[in-house]
Amino acid sequence: MVTVAISNLVLDTGVSRIIDGQAALSLIKKMKKFPLTWNHGPVDLSIIRPVNEFDRKKGQFKERTLMELADIVRKHQTYPAIMARKKKKFNTTDRRKFAWVPMSQIFIDEDIQRELDVEHALRILNEFDPRRISVIYATKDVGKDIYRATDGQHNSVVQVVFWAANYWGDLAEGEELMLPVMYIETNDRSFGRDDFNWNNGKGKKPVEDFIMLRTNVFKYRLDGKRDPESKKAHEQVKAFENNNCTPVRKKDKTNSGLAGAASHIAGITERNPDILDFIAAMHNRYWTDSTLPAVEYGLYETFYKEYIVGQHIDMNDPTFLLYMDQLNAIIKSVFGTTHNLESRSEEAFDEWYRKKWGQHVKVPSTPDNIKAAVVCRIYQKLGGVYPVLEDAVISITDTYDLTDFLSKEVKKRINDIK
Repeated sequence: MVTVAISNLVLDTGVSRIIDGQAALSLIKKMKKFPLTWNHGPVDLSIIRPVNEFDRKKGQFKERTLMELADIVRKHQTYPAIMARKKKKFNTTDRRKFAWVPMSQIFIDEDIQRELDVEHALRILNEFDPRRISVIYATKDVGKDIYRATDGQHNSVVQVVFWAANYWGDLAEGEELMLPVMYIETNDRSFGRDDFNWNNGKGKKPVEDFIMLRTNVFKYRLDGKRDPESKKAHEQVKAFENNNCTPVRKKDKTNSGLAGAASHIAGITERNPDILDFIAAMHNRYWTDSTLPAVEYGLYETFYKEYIVGQHIDMNDPTFLLYMDQLNAIIKSVFGTTHNLESRSEEAFDEWYRKKWGQHVKVPSTPDNIKAAVVCRIYQKLGGVYPVLEDAVISITDTYDLTDFLSKEVKKRINDIK
């Protein structure tokens, strides 16, 4: 039973009217007649949660020597077979050579590299830091001082733009800018084409979203940086940590399946910390013993934007929490999990959309708010009295009611509750 004091609430989604404390108590009394409740039992302290890679303090670095890492590779089971196929030894002189090359000797073969992306060059220009310039990868014509770049075009063009604008303060008037080049001497342009592919995908391991996030968090936590990017990343992760949720790598076999594990990193990096705090709090309140799937980002964000932001309702208000209890009780009783809510809603959306617009139309991807609208519509059918997501429900009941297209099994569960 709710016994805490209730402040004035904005509850009407259409009119945004204020309901005083007495009216809120009356609303709670009506809400308690709802046929489903959420049982908030004691937390199972034996739940195994992921190892938090972000839980580090300033100065706690992890470093290894190259030889230590090489030994890890050498101990892998496939290492002997790979080495057995190497019939010929290499020479250290076969590796790329390095030189500081005058800018006039560097050419861009636009059949090898992509054409200049001016917008990308302007972004580099805007954020330029000479300490971050990359080396140019190139082939050098045999016996000639001609270097054909296979990678590093935009970086180099920006440096020359600054040269043309006289922004290299330590160069004498007319002195040519020197650029760092790693090169192979050859007249075979096909090597340059292969080199471009190698440097831009084939030979590189793509950087995971998780690693990008971790890099920014460690700038804040380990290095003491307070730039906006690292501060936001720290706060994004902290929002999850405060609610028993942990960002993990998608391919982390040890941690990705544990309670509170969040492997959808893009869902974290593209949202503000306050939204993430609500999403993680909802997961911890209702599904704390399971992983945090991607569907919950969009599902709970929909409620956050409508009620917390749109109507200025406190996320800890007891009336609102009772409403969320009832909605999540629907998810558990009718669908079992938020993941099943997603799959069943998408199936119904596909049928509903074709019924409404024609069997041969291309059905768009299911919008995030559809899952929330489905739960709200079921809430209405079960006699719920808290103001639901009005616009979202209207959108799925226009012409046909989307919930009528849910599977027979799901509709039977709904009817059994009635």
